[in-house]
Amino acid sequence: MKSYIEKDQINEWLSELDKALASGAKSKGFIEHLIELSSMPRRKRIKVNIRKLDKIAKDGDYIIVPGKVLGIGDTKKKFNIAAIEYSSSATEKLKKGGCNIINIEEALKAKEPKIII
Repeated sequence: MKSYIEKDQINEWLSELDKALASGAKSKGFIEHLIELSSMPRRKRIKVNIRKLDKIAKDGDYIIVPGKVLGIGDTKKKFNIAAIEYSSSATEKLKKGGCNIINIEEALKAKEPKIII
């Protein structure tokens, strides 16, 4: 099993961000910042533990992680999350905690998505 994201998947993520930028759905600066963070080489991308997400997020929030979500910690909150990549333990813990794993397009449609870096 591959532990890294395929280039096609990152290109799809960036394509969705470009569409959002063109549509003007969110502020230009917000989308450009996401594209910049998402375009980094894999070793420099952001890594966020579930523990940090649980501290920052509130129930019902839309969270965007322009990097990888790691499985350290647990969550008691139910939020919606879009990330480039998830570790297998993170996916399991998020689903067990009642969180929704969504794509970037859905997260950008939310009124106030939060970028976690």
